Amino acid sequence: MDSMRKALLADHIEICEILHSSLPRDPILKLIKSLDISKQYCESLIISNDVYLFVNKKIGVLGIISIGNLAAVIRNLLHSLSFRIKLKFFLSILGYNNIKSFPFQILLLVTGRYLPSRNEITWIAVKEEFRSQGIGKSLISYAAHERLDANHEILVKTLSSTPENVLFYQSCGFMIQHTSMGRVILKGDPNQICSVLKMQKN
Repeated sequence: MDSMRKALLADHIEICEILHSSLPRDPILKLIKSLDISKQYCESLIISNDVYLFVNKKIGVLGIISIGNLAAVIRNLLHSLSFRIKLKFFLSILGYNNIKSFPFQILLLVTGRYLPSRNEITWIAVKEEFRSQGIGKSLISYAAHERLDANHEILVKTLSSTPENVLFYQSCGFMIQHTSMGRVILKGDPNQICSVLKMQKN
């Protein structure tokens, strides 16, 4: 029996494993992205985003989806090792020799207070051996129907080097907006996405 539930901190190990299994096949990209998926990052993901799990009663967690706003995305970036290395270099140019001395709390406060939240899917991943079984689309449908604002478009970003991901989102009803710096940005109307996925299921 399959069900959806909100992720708990205790789920972080399973979430890390699933995220690692969804990394790009390109060895360089895989290495870079793998630096980001640490225990600390996964815990931050659960705390700062709404993370939901597709769970099979007998097998366990088969897939995850994470939705968040701009402030949540920035919080996760600050827990990303590769991002922190780049940030440390940039801050050293500005005169901040210690990354801990930078007023991140002010940055997060301003971000959360003044930037509008967006319907954004920040992660979606399914265990490799259970892909192509409709789990990813079930996660998208659940988020669009139950968890995201039906009055605003849903935003997703994926790597341009993973065309299979682009095709997946398009099959769910998303439309490509533009490509920038190796990333493809797609948007979709929540109601339309629900309709497309419902038709496919029937």
